[in-house]
Amino acid sequence: VYKSSSPPEMLPNYSLIDIPVHFVFGRSDGIIPPSNVIKHYEALARYHPENAKITEFVDAGHLEFTIGLTDDHISRI
Repeated sequence: VYKSSSPPEMLPNYSLIDIPVHFVFGRSDGIIPPSNVIKHYEALARYHPENAKITEFVDAGHLEFTIGLTDDHISRI
């Protein structure tokens, strides 16, 4: 919400999401912890498992998503 002092809490609102969401994360990400991405995936999967997908990039960090990845980085969990 614009001009608020903190971001909105998303986890309680995942029941409202009715479109497919594919979460991706790098196991070596030092900026966004993998556990945060997994937490959001699990929250959506609890309400809409048919719309929740997740892919882990085992040898990738945050920068690899900017410069590109090859198939050898991908591990589906």
